[in-house]
Amino acid sequence: MMSLVLAATIWSFAVVSPGHAAPSSWQSQIPGAATEDGALRAGWDRLNRGEYEAAAAAFRQAIEQTPDLAVGYFGLGLSLANLHQYREAAECFTRATSLRPDLVAGHLNLGLAHRQLGDHRAALEAFAQAARVAPQDPRARLQLGLTLNVLGRYNDAVASFTESIRLAPDATAYLGLGIARGSVGQYAAAIDALTNAVTRDPNLVEAHLTLGTTYGNIDRWPDAVASLQRATALSPKNRDAHYSLAKSLVRLGRLEEAVEEYRETVRLRPNDSEAHYHLGLTFVDLHRTMDAAAAFAEAVRQRPDYAPAIFNLALAYHALGKTADAWAQHRALAAVDANLARQLESLLGKKPGS
Repeated sequence: MMSLVLAATIWSFAVVSPGHAAPSSWQSQIPGAATEDGALRAGWDRLNRGEYEAAAAAFRQAIEQTPDLAVGYFGLGLSLANLHQYREAAECFTRATSLRPDLVAGHLNLGLAHRQLGDHRAALEAFAQAARVAPQDPRARLQLGLTLNVLGRYNDAVASFTESIRLAPDATAYLGLGIARGSVGQYAAAIDALTNAVTRDPNLVEAHLTLGTTYGNIDRWPDAVASLQRATALSPKNRDAHYSLAKSLVRLGRLEEAVEEYRETVRLRPNDSEAHYHLGLTFVDLHRTMDAAAAFAEAVRQRPDYAPAIFNLALAYHALGKTADAWAQHRALAAVDANLARQLESLLGKKPGS
């Protein structure tokens, strides 16, 4: 079964803001926002220009002037997040939301900071709090669903994405819904959601890629190839798209094309032992035994305990008349997988010198 690919983090820290384009409204929205025309305004201006260190300094100055300034901590958190200082950013967002519990953007960005730190359970709680504070905000439901997918809670993710789509139909929400549906074997529903995703955003690479792998799960290989070719056209350097396309082409018997896709896969990721192994298998199907041996040898070089690659390398050497090399691989395989080594021995026949 092909694996589904989860979309990467898709939310910019600078997007989830409390409306900093209208600073005149902050004082009424944020308790203690008394410095909007000084350091605070300078912080937002510099943040919007991408001057993150200068923005952080300005927000710190604003906080010094007004210690309970929630929007100051929020802006400082955004600045630090854009400087990849996620732990410090999380502390700022935590402080901002403690001062202003209804600051939805604070909870959202706190969740994103936790995600960057790899703490998906903390991210989940932050996004859940955002959803509690603003039940009609689709951003909270979307991020909640993405995190639930990461945690493998696919049925809960389906509910979150469905609500997000009800509030504001969005290609990324349909992508997440498709991943969740496919992960629990609901392939028809997954395909429906992913088709919606690519219809709404024809350039969403992850949606084409996931649609292709989902078609593969139900043996719709021509459709899989079409979706994966679209993914590789949109993102020529996407290793997963080329690899999945190669495997789908093999299933259609289009072996020469599959070879080219596997070669592109290993060009993009030279140390991809799995791709080298499958390239070797495709060469076997094409009766290109010498090329197969080279591909299997590279897979074994990269991963010396890769039992299937060792097994097939031994058979390739045997077919090429390299008996000593074949038995050398048998000895290596015996140290890794005794059962597979016994199967190999029966195929190699008599040991040299016996």
